[in-house]
Amino acid sequence: MATAKVSATLERETVAAIRSRAGERGVSSWLEVAAREKLERDERATRIREYLAELAAEDPIPAAARARARRLVRGILGR
Repeated sequence: MATAKVSATLERETVAAIRSRAGERGVSSWLEVAAREKLERDERATRIREYLAELAAEDPIPAAARARARRLVRGILGR
């Protein structure tokens, strides 16, 4: 896998926490894993939002169920 060198500015406390957790594998490796995990979470969130939008665009209640509900309501209301 090809790599690219980048520069990032982080808060001192964040850098200290990363260094303490990175250990022997190093900060770059720790950040690589963290970035990949974040990218995967973002991709899953995008897919979930798209799926929910598709569900919202469709009528989730079948016509037969709507008709039955109308009949029940009319029976209850006496109409």
